[in-house]
Amino acid sequence: MVQLDGANTFAGEEARILIIGATNRPGDIDEAVRRRLVKKLYIPLPNSAGRRSFISRLVDKDNKNKKQIDLDPKSVEEIVKMSQGYSGADLKSLA
Repeated sequence: MVQLDGANTFAGEEARILIIGATNRPGDIDEAVRRRLVKKLYIPLPNSAGRRSFISRLVDKDNKNKKQIDLDPKSVEEIVKMSQGYSGADLKSLA
């Protein structure tokens, strides 16, 4: 928190410092730190179309790496239904 408050101290008035933070658990960040981060972007979890696309790309990538994964469209749809609430990282771990 001290570094956030003094980030522009030595750079001067015309310096532009951009601090970016990312988390899957924003509620676990200290409230004082969150107040200092002026702009907040909340990116929602992927919907069914996004999960379907993500799973298809992961399977295609693994097939190119000679890890033959054979999923028919019905199996992909079942995985999409079962993975509701999963993040991109969760889907990658699942693959």
